[in-house]
Amino acid sequence: MEDGAGGTRGSTGRGAVSERSIVRIGVIADTHGLFAPALVEHFAGVTAILHAGDIGDSDVIRQLQQIAPVIAVSGNVDEFEQRGFLRVCALAGGDGAIAYVSTPM
Repeated sequence: MEDGAGGTRGSTGRGAVSERSIVRIGVIADTHGLFAPALVEHFAGVTAILHAGDIGDSDVIRQLQQIAPVIAVSGNVDEFEQRGFLRVCALAGGDGAIAYVSTPM
């Protein structure tokens, strides 16, 4: 039975999610300039990657972009964007926000 949103509904009445509506988000933080080769396997098939700060080197973002589109904010070790940056993004038909907040030690 179709649920009106392009998916199907089983006998339980709960809407089953069709494969075309599945969104997989990879989340990572604190890479500190290091790109672990295992990330290629871990993030295989993701729709997008969110990097939550302390990137360390913009080359990490370039490598992640080879896997999927990247949305990132800078952390306290990053100098290529405003620190504490808040990014609001539209993803999978909804809104989200990602922020890095650093407290002084």
